Amino acid sequence: MSLDVSSSSLVDDRFRELVRELAPALTFATEAEQAAVGALETRWVLKRGSRGLSVDGHDYAALQVDVVDTTGAGDALAAGFLVGGPELGLEAAARCCAQAGAMP
Repeated sequence: MSLDVSSSSLVDDRFRELVRELAPALTFATEAEQAAVGALETRWVLKRGSRGLSVDGHDYAALQVDVVDTTGAGDALAAGFLVGGPELGLEAAARCCAQAGAMP
């Protein structure tokens, strides 16, 4: 099971409790979201926006793209990652950012 934290401002004690009960194998988060959740036995995929992503101690650079709209880029990254790993995740995010709207 995977989890996308989605917002550090919504992380509270109840959320942390539920996440620990769920015990996701893979967790997508920004660095701020990871800090808000705290210690968790999971494989973290850190979404770093224009700086790409970090997973398993390896940084992957974002693809160069003329950004039109970033709506949905994090979701596209997560979906691509789940289907094909870091490279496909970054490709999906780049395609998403290159057009208006949230469709990769």
